[in-house]
Formats: sequence, structure tokens, C-alpha cells
Amino acid sequence: GSFLALGLKAGFNSTKFKLSDIGNYSTDDWKTETKNGFIYGAFARVKLSHPLYLQPEIYFSSKKFELEGKKVTIKTFDVPILVNLRVLSLGPVKVHALAGPVASIVRKDKIPAQYQEYMDVKKTNWTFQAGAGVEVLSTISLDARYEWGLSNISKGIDGRTNVLTITAVYCLFG
Repeated sequence: GSFLALGLKAGFNSTKFKLSDIGNYSTDDWKTETKNGFIYGAFARVKLSHPLYLQPEIYFSSKKFELEGKKVTIKTFDVPILVNLRVLSLGPVKVHALAGPVASIVRKDKIPAQYQEYMDVKKTNWTFQAGAGVEVLSTISLDARYEWGLSNISKGIDGRTNVLTITAVYCLFG
């Protein structure tokens, strides 16, 4: 492949927030359920030394969860800095592994008023992603990743994100 590739990506995420410290409420008062959101954005892939690439990305993400029956959405700009390792090439099909840190910058949060004092959402949330993907004809790929929260999303609650992301990627050039 070329030294530099640029492209677009879109997909969905399935979010699970683990909450263990819930302020004045008992654990039973705080229920979380898996919720689906979406992502869209762009990526670059820079060849370091075949089969190793650096893959910075930026994308908009809508992460949803539930507190006591109330739907809550946190919208972020996510900036992963990933290492992309090509692990297998079979003609036009290539398989790669991805891993690296992610900075999630909160754009807008819709926290119900009664949770504001407990859900003092941080402006930046740090996570780690790892996953794999399949690329076909050097233009289209499908990636699946899991994201682990490295820090709490809130100053008042021990709540870390756990996100499964599946995206379709279209390489514009490279």
C-alpha cells in the first residue's frame, strides 16, 4: 500500500456503562442497559514499516445509556491514535488488528436535572480500544472494536464506558 491513506467511516456502537459508586442512591436505584448509538468521521493511515501503520481518527459519537428509566445521551468527538498491524493478506483481502488510546471530548450531554449533582460529566474521557478488521480491494473495510474506559465519565460516579463499535470504512485514496 501507499505511505498515506485517507478515508471515511460510519457505524454504530453498543454502550454499557458500569456504575458502582452511586452517591446517595442504592445500587438497585441505578439501572443500566445496553443502548445503541452511532458514529461517523474520518481516518488516516500512515505506513510506519509494513505491516505496521499508525492510524489516527476523529469521529462524532452518540453514546446512550439509561438511569432509572431515563434515557441519557452523551455526544462526543472521539480521537483514537491506533496502531494498525496487518496480520494476513490473501489476495484482495487483508486482515488487520488495531489498538490504542482514545480521547473522548464531550460535546453535549443531556443528563436529567435530578442527576446533575451526581453526574458531573468530565469534558474529556480517556479510553482504550482494541479490535480487528477485514479490508477488501484496499478500499472497503469492516472493523469491530471494543473500548474500555480508563477514567470515570463523571466526577461524582464511578462509571466507565464499555463500548462495542462496528464500522464500515471507505478509503478515499491510498
